[in-house]
Amino acid sequence: MTALILVHGYLGGSSQWANLLPHLSNQSVYAVDLPGFGENSHLEPVSTIEAMATFVLDFASENKLRKFDLLGHSMGGMVAQEIAISKPENVRKLILYSTGSIGALPGRFETIDESKSRITNEGADIAAERISATWFKELTDSPFHQACADLAKQANLKTMLHGLDAMKSWDRHNDLGRIQAETLIIWGTEDRTYNRAQIDLLHDRIKNSQLHIIPDTAHAIHDEKSIELAEILNGFVP
Repeated sequence: MTALILVHGYLGGSSQWANLLPHLSNQSVYAVDLPGFGENSHLEPVSTIEAMATFVLDFASENKLRKFDLLGHSMGGMVAQEIAISKPENVRKLILYSTGSIGALPGRFETIDESKSRITNEGADIAAERISATWFKELTDSPFHQACADLAKQANLKTMLHGLDAMKSWDRHNDLGRIQAETLIIWGTEDRTYNRAQIDLLHDRIKNSQLHIIPDTAHAIHDEKSIELAEILNGFVP
């Protein structure tokens, strides 16, 4: 059985997969915490997607995983793309979940510099509550929001700002054709973070890809529809 590595997104961590993991048929699953996030909040954060990719590859090496299946969520999807492009020999199958190929999202509600200023002004905890709410269809009324917000609060202000810098400077949309791994792209119709155009760009440019759209769910499908997401993953990386 090929190991599956899960890479979380901005303000996430390995604990975000708690509702998904019991439903996965793959028993060889490794959930990483990027530097500055989750259980690695004590580590110095990095400010590039490339450095995050190196961290994940080092994590794989430490766990003696030479070839693996790789899932990246949101910012973690950027990390996953970076690995699939730069180290294709390591990735058997790729899952790009609620993500895109351009870090500074076209049509974003505000520029990344504006986001950095807003986060600095309001403080890390308020930012964590506000940002995490947008990942759910029901916003703060979601039963999953508070756990997500508590996880987001493990990232300090420096980590938050470094994460935004990492996304701002990253763009692989012209390199998607270099991805060799069979790829599954997953997106929820109510996602406020990534619009359909970003998802279609992935699907159009990654040669061996399939697209699975999940209706009536937002950015955190692993919470809102964990069983349905697990069934999709079980069919792709059993």
